Amino acid sequence: MSRSHDKNTSRFRDEPDPRFWRLNRSINFDKYLAPYDIVQSRAHARALNRIR
Repeated sequence: MSRSHDKNTSRFRDEPDPRFWRLNRSINFDKYLAPYDIVQSRAHARALNRIR
């Protein structure tokens, strides 16, 4: 089921804040980097586990 993007039927009354668009502008690049971020986070967690 598709939703209408008509302003009168929209869930939100106002346009998103410009900060929203700036934050989400890089989402495609973030998806590209996600696998590398996960590998780095896991390596960091292993390192922290070794020093406890």
